[in-house]
Amino acid sequence: MKIINNYESGNIQILGFPRMGTTYLANLLFYSNETPDILISEPFNKYQILYKKKRKPMEKIKVKKSCHGDIFEGTIIDNLNTYIDDVSEIIVKNHFNKNIIKMINDDSFYNIFIFRKNLFETSLSLSLAKITGIWNSYHEKRYMISNYMFKSIITTYLNQYLLYLKIITIHLDAIVFYEDFTFDPVIDLKKFNLTCSNDIYENFDEEITPKQHVIINYNRLKKIYYDYVKDINIPGITIDGEIIHLDKFKEYE
Repeated sequence: MKIINNYESGNIQILGFPRMGTTYLANLLFYSNETPDILISEPFNKYQILYKKKRKPMEKIKVKKSCHGDIFEGTIIDNLNTYIDDVSEIIVKNHFNKNIIKMINDDSFYNIFIFRKNLFETSLSLSLAKITGIWNSYHEKRYMISNYMFKSIITTYLNQYLLYLKIITIHLDAIVFYEDFTFDPVIDLKKFNLTCSNDIYENFDEEITPKQHVIINYNRLKKIYYDYVKDINIPGITIDGEIIHLDKFKEYE
């Protein structure tokens, strides 16, 4: 983790790729005592947008009046800057996509970039989410992931890194790695020099289930992964076993 500029106040924007801990980090900062009371999750995605009030999870709230009517869950925000004028401070979670590159505001946000170095685990996680439609907890079920899907997701991640990390020009105030987290919210908040209320654990009660307990063909996919990435040679990217290093961020690891 690298804190480039200490957070004091104002809007926060969390940036990352799917299955890399953006939701955990957004909720973590949301429940801090020192951060904004409004969280907007993926405002450019009509299926993911969600407004919350601090310490009242999943409560939809009206942000402001607009020419499109009141903004609630299910609304695409075409330009984020248009909708924050009447809101004192917000937290925004965004996944990189083509819209974000065009519309992101780089001046009015404290920008945090989060990255997950374990490419194997990240690819497994996205594969599971796509076949189950479940993005948070897999409970006691077990699943089979096709070889084709798994390899295509690995390729998608690599292509995303190349496409977006080369053209990102926004300033970053903090760079966080998924592997930095303990997933104990109190401990993790201290890394940002932030505090929280004693009841924060009520909002972080999900356990992380090891993928080998959930995926039937886990060992087979691990072999496929190693066979698939061993000959990959991409400038600016180094793959060391399950771990991927981006040259741009090596100094922050």
